[in-house]
Amino acid sequence: MIEAKAGTLVKTTKARIGVPQGTVGLVVRVVNGGNEIPTWNSKNIPIAIVKHLSNGTERRYLFRDLEVAND
Repeated sequence: MIEAKAGTLVKTTKARIGVPQGTVGLVVRVVNGGNEIPTWNSKNIPIAIVKHLSNGTERRYLFRDLEVAND
């Protein structure tokens, strides 16, 4: 698992529908759960919001599905 912050260039390690493995994107923000109100991320799991450079879409990823691309 990586520790990335906003502005980190990342590459996907797992294929998803519409996003092939190895797609490059930019971490836009990191969302942590743990709010009092139950939401889609109420288990305090850090989620990276990644903007894909190929088509500009934003998707949510677990950090285990990403690797830093600019090392």
